[in-house]
Amino acid sequence: MVAGDRRNPIPARDIEATDGMSFTMGNTTITLYHTPGHTNGTMSSIITVNDNGEEHTVAYWGGTSITTSTPTDRVELYIDSAVRFRNIAQNVGADVLLANHLIFDGSREKLPALANRRTNQPHPYVVGADFINRYLMVAENCARAELTYR
Repeated sequence: MVAGDRRNPIPARDIEATDGMSFTMGNTTITLYHTPGHTNGTMSSIITVNDNGEEHTVAYWGGTSITTSTPTDRVELYIDSAVRFRNIAQNVGADVLLANHLIFDGSREKLPALANRRTNQPHPYVVGADFINRYLMVAENCARAELTYR
């Protein structure tokens, strides 16, 4: 801990996240990827997870959405990031999608389904590689459409 009071300490900055950086906690490995566009410092990640003995790979898209007020150079970065992360997700065989906002990955519906999930029911977040590919392609194409109408 650094300065701050006991209830609200200011965290120490003892590590800097870099593109391609991996770290493992138990049997979960997280690899970070710089995917600017949504914001300049956006990071997305690939995460290995286990569900009842079955391994899955999560593609966590950290930069969902741009707006008409997003500067053109950031929209172009967003396009590049969506293409890059789609390729990364395909290469690792990601089959689970998470996004930085609940509305964009279906979490509002999936969280209650997960809470009520019974043994042998499919995991609501396992959507498959094709879904993830299409999702990131839509993100890319929405940004391309935004550029077209400027």
